[in-house]
Amino acid sequence: MTQAIRDALELLLVGMTTVALVLGLVVLAGRLLIQLVNRTSPRGPGKKAPPSSSSSSLDPAIVAVITAAVDVSTAGQGSIQKIDSL
Repeated sequence: MTQAIRDALELLLVGMTTVALVLGLVVLAGRLLIQLVNRTSPRGPGKKAPPSSSSSSLDPAIVAVITAAVDVSTAGQGSIQKIDSL
């Protein structure tokens, strides 16, 4: 093997290792941030707030559909704070 190929392979190994380590740190930091936010949020996971009083003027069937859609799309972790009519 020539010296140029050896240098290229060494540079490739160092670069790929650096990228893998940085991406691993990004994933770890993201997970830690998510856990921190979930622990310090005013409502813990699974505790839902009822829709605000502004939704009382809306059709109850529409409120039920919106609530079900939010529940399905957030896997039970989201809640409706306010529903405004357009």
